[in-house]
Amino acid sequence: MMFAPGPVVAQFVQSGQLKALGVTDTRRSKFYPDIPTVSESGVPGYESVGWFGLLAPANTPPEIVRQINEAIVAAMDMKEFRDHLATLGAEPKPQTPDEFARYINADVAKWSKLVKDNAVQLPGGK
Repeated sequence: MMFAPGPVVAQFVQSGQLKALGVTDTRRSKFYPDIPTVSESGVPGYESVGWFGLLAPANTPPEIVRQINEAIVAAMDMKEFRDHLATLGAEPKPQTPDEFARYINADVAKWSKLVKDNAVQLPGGK
């Protein structure tokens, strides 16, 4: 069993050498619509996705943050950008700076709880 980006394993799934059991997002991938989510496959609420984002120093003026966000959202709307992301198995999900901050905070809280609840430690850690 392994977790891997779709493009890395696509040829093996298509040839029958691997069986895809599920995608780890909360919704099916537009690239692999016939593969159910892990949640649909019997692990309710499961979600584990990688994400990319652009962060700025805490005291960056809001106007600068807005301008950068608008430029990034515009880039995400470009076919070339979307096509490149597709080669990585990624789908653009434009957000406002506030939406992205909420997403990051929720993700940190989710994984922090998992680590705490399961007393996860790094090898050699205390």
